[in-house]
Amino acid sequence: MALGFLEIPFLSITLLVADQVVKAAGVRLLGFESTGNPSLLVRLEGDVAAVQAALNCAKEYAASLGAEIVATCLSNPAAGFT
Repeated sequence: MALGFLEIPFLSITLLVADQVVKAAGVRLLGFESTGNPSLLVRLEGDVAAVQAALNCAKEYAASLGAEIVATCLSNPAAGFT
């Protein structure tokens, strides 16, 4: 199991990217959180390969929309860490 985190600017871009990665990589969307700036945090869950694929997909799709994002994968996170 792995967790993926995406920090994406603007709500509209965040929603488009989240929709795309869930469809493309078969990961589970855990939720969205405000970061206190114009970006939002997207939390994903899945096996390590699926999360890595989702993060790569997110980077490519966001770039096609003119956005730069931060993507991080935690492989085998500690119990209770979401």
